[in-house]
Amino acid sequence: MNIEQVKKDIYTWMETFLEKPNPSIDNWAPCPFARRARIENKVSIVLGTDIESDLTGLCGTWTDNYDMVIHAYPLGKYTAEETAVLVKKLNYDLLMPNDILSLDDHPDDPEAVNGILMNQGQYILIMTQRASNLSKASKELKAKGYYDSWPKEYYNRVVSWREQYEAERSNQQ
Repeated sequence: MNIEQVKKDIYTWMETFLEKPNPSIDNWAPCPFARRARIENKVSIVLGTDIESDLTGLCGTWTDNYDMVIHAYPLGKYTAEETAVLVKKLNYDLLMPNDILSLDDHPDDPEAVNGILMNQGQYILIMTQRASNLSKASKELKAKGYYDSWPKEYYNRVVSWREQYEAERSNQQ
């Protein structure tokens, strides 16, 4: 994979899809914060080599110079199930206790909201950001009705598991 091509493909997806209001989701952009992050150069896109070592390394070196770090892997490097299981394990065991959270996007694991495919589709992506920043943004969006048109299953997959984790962590402290 060529990093310049990968960056071009991901930025094109952001500009032409993630940042554009969509009537199927009440005219919200699929990712309301993508445009600002892209324009302010707060997104780092890198070629991934190994999910576990990439995220473990990122956990040890995270800086807030970026809102999000996206690791891109070629299709076929991991199955959708391998990707999901590994990212979930790393989130619970390592990342989230350190205020970091990764979300996976695998083309073989379609993520659809009201018939709109949210996946980037060309690469396996692991998108990592500060868990506390994502939680704050998610609460703001929820209060504004962003999730109102989302199917419950998709909301649970993307949002509610994080809310449950946060509640459990609060109860333990």
